[in-house]
Amino acid sequence: MRTYHHSTGLRIANRVMTILIKLGLPVRGSGVPTALLTVPGRKSGLPRTTPIALLPDNDGEGEGWRLMAPYGVVDWVKNLRAAGSATLTWRGSTFDVTAHELTPTEGAPLLRDAVANASPMLRKAFAPYFSTSPDAPLTDWEAEASHHPVFKLRRATH
Repeated sequence: MRTYHHSTGLRIANRVMTILIKLGLPVRGSGVPTALLTVPGRKSGLPRTTPIALLPDNDGEGEGWRLMAPYGVVDWVKNLRAAGSATLTWRGSTFDVTAHELTPTEGAPLLRDAVANASPMLRKAFAPYFSTSPDAPLTDWEAEASHHPVFKLRRATH
């Protein structure tokens, strides 16, 4: 499993996507709805924004989303863990969300399904960061989920 490093091409793509999302345009990265996640930096407290892929979460608990970390425990994951909440910008709206990190056992089937159902382009992009194949047993995916956290996001109620 490789350690994630931001390439110049990805930095440029993220900036372009950020502008488009802020303009309220629907952005889909390889067929997946893309939003902006803004979280206070765990050290600086300054807002940090990154484009993320959102998957709907239909668990019956109201409007929510699943957020997975395909590149591992990167800065936005550490910041979200520390803050427990964030702001989402999506479909022309900005709203607060709470974040609940799933245990590896809870997250493993969701992570496996997301990787298995990802477009070929996404699977190719993520492959170097995973040491488990989509057809591996769930126990292997539990180990993988400890390196690729899965969060449930819910609209915050004020």
